Amino acid sequence: MAGEDDPKARLDFQSPHELRLACRALAGRLHYINRVAASESVFYIEVARTLEYLGAVFEENHDNPEIRAAFGDGYTKGSLSREERRAWLFKMIEDRNPG
Repeated sequence: MAGEDDPKARLDFQSPHELRLACRALAGRLHYINRVAASESVFYIEVARTLEYLGAVFEENHDNPEIRAAFGDGYTKGSLSREERRAWLFKMIEDRNPG
């Protein structure tokens, strides 16, 4: 069994909430690496924030019927094109960004 410090253990998520926690852990690790080895790169900061926001967006919307209809699934085509799906997802992520 993998220990708590093993990255595989933290990425072995079993629920939308655990995925959110994994994204938060990845974001935290990236912030740490940025502080100690990447000269406080704003790119690192934005990637880390995006990871954290993505986890939150997924947890909050994974079973949203409106999003399911828009994105589709393995059996039904959604109402949005690939570009529109990406735009919607990125907008949900951006809407979480307080500043």
